[in-house]
This record gives sequence, structure tokens and C-alpha cells, in this order.
Amino acid sequence: ASFVIGARGELVRNGASSPSRVEFAPGLAARGALGVGFANARLELEAGLQRYAVSQIEGGPSGAETRSDDVDADLTLLSFGVNALYAPQFGPWRMLLGGGVGYAPVMLDSIAFTDGNTTTRVDDPEIDGVLNVQLISGFEYALNDWVAVGGEYRFATSRNLNISDESGGTLTLQRRAHEFGGRATFSLWSPKRRLPRGSPPETGRRLGPQP
Repeated sequence: ASFVIGARGELVRNGASSPSRVEFAPGLAARGALGVGFANARLELEAGLQRYAVSQIEGGPSGAETRSDDVDADLTLLSFGVNALYAPQFGPWRMLLGGGVGYAPVMLDSIAFTDGNTTTRVDDPEIDGVLNVQLISGFEYALNDWVAVGGEYRFATSRNLNISDESGGTLTLQRRAHEFGGRATFSLWSPKRRLPRGSPPETGRRLGPQP
């Protein structure tokens, strides 16, 4: 699970001379991934859900700046993608550094903003899919051979989200977000062979004649 802060974007109405700047309120994100680990690397298939509200819309044509702090709108993003991570281990600690790319259906509902003398309103638009790209950094601490816990930071961006307003026009949204959160990793298989309970520890096999 992650806490999304500092999410911003640009909302452009076709024909407008400049974009409106969009700021999102802090929100939550939840993800799950299934992957394979190598000596110092991981490859993951990931699915996630994000939801947060629009807190402010500011901007308009040049010389006609407008601002709206009372915005009732929500953004919901469902992402599917592939992550590649460099994951070197230092004792029980493991560093994570990498990125991911995928597909993200996005819905932006019930939003209104003013661009000069034109007020544009979007109410329950259709879901549109965009390319979602993210950079990932973090760490893990191994509690045992099977469980590790840690934290992470992600920078994510989604571009060219096209939605339709109530008049039939087209809006384009660009989104950028910073995320901080915790993570837990469960190993379904460990390369270390476990001995049956109560077995004596293994010792090196002797070579040559035995007494």
C-alpha cells in the first residue's frame, strides 16, 4: 500500500491556448505483484489501484488566469504492468531500484473548470486507457527466508488521457504523481534446502578412504 502525495497534472481543452493546471489531494494506492527473483534482479507482473480527488484547478488562456479551489472530482486509475528491479542484497537488507511500464484504464468524473469565459464540465466520462510509466526505489529487510518488509518511493506518470465533456468536446489529461509506501514480499520458494525437523546439521563429505 502507498500514500500518494504531490500528484499534479495538466488538463487541456481542444482549442484552448494554454492548459489548466490540476492538483490532486493526497490519496491511497494498493498494489500486488507476482514475479521471479534472480541473484540481484527481479521481474514482476503488477496490478494496482489508485484513487484521489482533484483539489484545485488553475489556469486559462494567456492573460486570463483563473483558479478554482472548490472542485468536486475524483480520479480512479487501475494499472497493469511489468516491473524490472535491480535488487542487490547486503546481509538481511536488500536495495531496490528500477522501473515499470504498463496499461492504465483511468476515469475522471464530475469535474468543471473555467478557461477564460468558457466553462467546461465533465460528468461521468467513459473510461480511457493510457500508457503508465513509473520509476521505483526502495529497500527491504528479510525477517527470514520467506518474508521481507520495507518501504518504497515511486514516481509515476500517465499521458494523453482523452475524455469527453458534456458538449462533446475532447479533454486531454497528463498526470504525474509521487508515492511513498510500505511493501511486504513473500517468497513462494527459497533456494536454500531445508532439512526435516530434528535432523542433525549437514557436514562436509569426506573424500578418500574412510576409517
